[in-house]
Order: sequence, then C-alpha cells, then structure tokens
Amino acid sequence: MQNYSHIDHPDFRPKPRAPQFTPTAEQEEGASESTDNAPKSSGKSLNINAQANSDKPTSTSHSHRSPQDHTAAAAVRDISPIVVKASLGDAKSQVELGDMYRAGDGVVQDFKEAHGWYLKAAHQGDPAGQCNLGHLYRLELGVDRNHSTALSWYKKAADQGDAEGQCYVGLVHDYGLVGEVDYSAAMDWYMMAANQGHAYAQCCIGLLYDKGKGVQQDYEKSMKWYLRAADQGLPLAQLWIGDMYLRGEGVSQDETIALEWFSKAVDDCSQHAMGLMYRRGLGVPKTNTAFSWFLKAAQQGLPDAQHFVGFMYHRGEGVSKDYSEALFWLFKSVNHNSPYSQYDIGTMYLHGQGVPKDYSKAQEWYAKAANLGHPYAQYCIGSLYENGEGFHQDYDKAMGWYLRAANQGFPRAQLAISNMYLNGIGVSQDKRIAVDWLTKAISRKDVDVVSQMAMGRMYRRGLGVPKSADTAFTWFLKAAQQGLPNAQQFVGSMYRDGEGVPQDYSGALSWLIKSANHNNSDAQYEIGTMYLHGQGVPKNYLTAKGWFVKAVKYGCEEAEASLSEAQKLIDKTTRRPRLPKGG
Repeated sequence: MQNYSHIDHPDFRPKPRAPQFTPTAEQEEGASESTDNAPKSSGKSLNINAQANSDKPTSTSHSHRSPQDHTAAAAVRDISPIVVKASLGDAKSQVELGDMYRAGDGVVQDFKEAHGWYLKAAHQGDPAGQCNLGHLYRLELGVDRNHSTALSWYKKAADQGDAEGQCYVGLVHDYGLVGEVDYSAAMDWYMMAANQGHAYAQCCIGLLYDKGKGVQQDYEKSMKWYLRAADQGLPLAQLWIGDMYLRGEGVSQDETIALEWFSKAVDDCSQHAMGLMYRRGLGVPKTNTAFSWFLKAAQQGLPDAQHFVGFMYHRGEGVSKDYSEALFWLFKSVNHNSPYSQYDIGTMYLHGQGVPKDYSKAQEWYAKAANLGHPYAQYCIGSLYENGEGFHQDYDKAMGWYLRAANQGFPRAQLAISNMYLNGIGVSQDKRIAVDWLTKAISRKDVDVVSQMAMGRMYRRGLGVPKSADTAFTWFLKAAQQGLPNAQQFVGSMYRDGEGVPQDYSGALSWLIKSANHNNSDAQYEIGTMYLHGQGVPKNYLTAKGWFVKAVKYGCEEAEASLSEAQKLIDKTTRRPRLPKGG
C-alpha cells in the first residue's frame, strides 16, 4: 500500500490553543454503503461497510485513555502534579500526559510531545503506552504513517494479554495493513479481545460473520456479536444492527426498528448516521442535507465519511461536481486501506476525471481494491482484460477475475461470464452454461438491471431458453422501471409493435421518450419514425426531423436515410405553388 502521508488530515492538526479536539484512535476511523458505485444489496440497504477499513468505533470497552475526563470543555489547568509523577517514571501518568498532549486537553496540542510520553511508558512495558504509540503510527499523528511499526507496538501489548492490543493486531490482519488480508488470523485475535469484553472486537467479529469473510456467513451469529457490543454502548455496533433491520437480513425487515438503532449512535457516528439517513430518506426527508452531515464526520477523520464526501463530489450528488475535491477526500480514505475509495480512484483514472486518463494506474488501483475483496473492482479488471484496454487482451485472465467477483454473488460478473459462454469468447460456446450463469445473476434479491436486460434478450431470441416475447417483455419492463435506458427503448418498441404485449402507441411513446432523454439514439430514431408515419401521434415531419437529427448525432446510422426522407417531405409540403404565366 502506498503512503499518502504528504496529504494533510483535515481539521485536527495542532493549533496554538487549548483545549482542542483530536480524534481518538477509534474516532479517527468511524463507521458506515457500498458505495453506490459498488453493487447494491437492496434498494435501501445502507451497507455501512462502504469502505473496508472504516468499521471502527467511536468508543470501545478497554480503550486505553487517561482515567480523567478530558473533554473539550476542560479549562487550562495546573498539570504540574501529573508532570512530576510522569517525570519520576510513573507509567500511568506518562500515558495520561500523552493523552493530554494528543487531545490538547489543558495543554497546547502537540502530537510529538504525546509520542514522547507514550514512548516512555511503552519502554516500561505499559500496554496502554504501547497501544497508543501504535495508534499514532497507524493514524499518522505527529509521525509518518507506518503500519509495520504500529503492528509491532500493538503486538507488544497483545502479548501481555491486553485486549486493546489484541483487537488492533486483529484489525491489521483484517484489512491487510501489513502483508495480505488474513481473516482467520483476524478472527483469532478479535476473539481473544472479545472474550475479555472488548466492544470493538466483538463488533468486528459480528462484521466477519455478517459479510462471510473467512467464515460461513451467519446472520444469527453476526447479530449476537453486534448486540454484545451495542449493549456496551458502541455506536458502530448500533449502526450495524440498524442496517441489518433495514436490509431484512437475519431479522424481519423493519425500518422503524432500524431508525431506532441508528438514533442510538452518538458523537461523530451520529453525524455519519444522519448522513446515511438523509441520503436514503430513512425517517427523514431525502435531501441534500446528507452531504453536510458526511462532511462534518469526514472533517473529524472518519474514513467512511471521507469516502462518501469524495464519492459525492465525484458524482455531483448533493454538491457541485468537483473532481479535485473528490480525489482529495478519496486519498484521505485510502490511507486506511479502503477498497471502495481505491475503486473510485481507479475509475477516475480509467475515465480521466480530474487526472490524466491512464489504464495502467486504473488497473493498479482496481487491483488494490480487488485484492481486498471488492467485487466491482474484480469485475472491472476482468473487463479491461476482456476488451484489451490498457494491456494485451487476455480472455483467460478476464475469466479469472470475473469468477472472483461472480463467486461473491456479483451479478454483473455473472452476466459477463454468461456472455463469454454464450458467444464462445475464450471458452467453448455453451448456451446451457450461459443460461446457468445468467440465472444466478437474476436470482438475487438485488438483481442487477443489466442482468434483467440480458435475460429479456435471451427470451426474445430463444437463446438457451424457450423463445417467449411475453417473458422477454416482463424482464425488459423490470429493468426499464429501474431506469435502464436500453430497457426503456425495448419496452417502447414492444408496445409499439404489440410484441409480447397489446399494442399501445401511447405507452410506446412514453417509454421511448424516457430512453431518448438519456441520448439513446435507437429510441430517438423510433420516436422520429412514429411522427413520420403518424403512429399514435399526428404526422409531423418537422418533429420527426428533429428526432432524426438527434439520432444521427448520437450514432444511429439508420436514422440518416430517414432524415433525408423527412427533409424531402418537408420540402414537398412547404413548396410554394407556381403562379400561372401572366397571373
């Protein structure tokens, strides 16, 4: 993983005043949606795991902090008694003083000073000092980011049986911060900490069961561990429980209960939860307010929120599109090994958005995300190999990457494999296997609209399935209703021709216009044809010409001849009659 330590963190660098806020090790790494650029698990799932390394708590049981209540409201005070004890070698006082410098609590915030006091405690074998040093190196606070150094300090604490150290050794394995991802090792370390009552470790175990990472997916076990962490007041666990009720996975779907759990989250997690709720319209109006909530959480260092802010700048969702700002926030998020942000950066390089178009860099970023299990990134690498974009075309490698994504249940990859078997691309043509893969793609609750479209085409043409216009229309309609322009065009055409459905020119025109508004040239051509021949609308050669012009502009070659025909009819009907001689 590259080091992006040259990119400053927002809003929590040292400032010349006290007291000040700096995120705790856990607050730095908050909670949350596949990104909407990742495959959606359902129309309303918040998919809190919008990025792999964002599933960290705002508080944990057994978290190493000063026993005193250091809050932002604390006044500058006499710290000399603590300094004296710390200077005399009292490890707990050294950790406490380090906490104060780190948070700017009663002193001017100074990460280097915090590092010095933590180091003194750590050298005495104090696990709190060792863990806090690990946090500084992992979160790039006053030192260069170094996950290996962080791991070495976490391991020193863990080897003493310290729950916090055990939890964060597990985290390093979970997200591949040093070496490859190792879910089995992560589970072992999390379990050690969880059995000591460490709330965040309990939540991490719940997440592994929830997502089936290194273990058989088991929603019942997942909920059990989430509840154990939530009972200790861990906001992240409360968010995940709410998400399970929202998805209806392992429990009956219930938005009311989901909202109750989201409302229990506090502090920066609450800001992130509010962003999620406004983005989905869960219990509140669906508005652009979501962006401002995500931004608040992002400015406190939450990687999930940073990803959402970058994603929303990238898409222009709730804020003006700004590729520079998108990259700024996405790079902050990738410092935590976020596969979703890695994927988004890869996509920006693929399309030259805010950066020069570069297939090699796109593939590099996709590979980072893919190796962390991101199915969309795996699919995109397969697509690059299949189409020979950026490097030599290689169908075997394409199939390998498609299979990795397909085996995670990603419909688009399953469709790509189906297409390769249907057309004999890199494999022996086999329509039966093609249909098998396509059936997998459409069997999910969150079936991909592209898969629905593909199934419609297969039934329309009788490819591996009985030819059925009625069934084809049903599949096209499902995809059209979810906004797929190509499907909208097919539905419009079938209504116009009475294919698989009673002929309905009004319905045809309505669907064709929806598709045409997305610059679908075939739909634009068909609308022009309806006006040219008066199918369900009065003949209007000028209107027909307008649609044919659009169709030609967007690549419909067939529209060129119709455009000439429309122009001739316009000339014929508008030609002024010749006056008789001498008249």
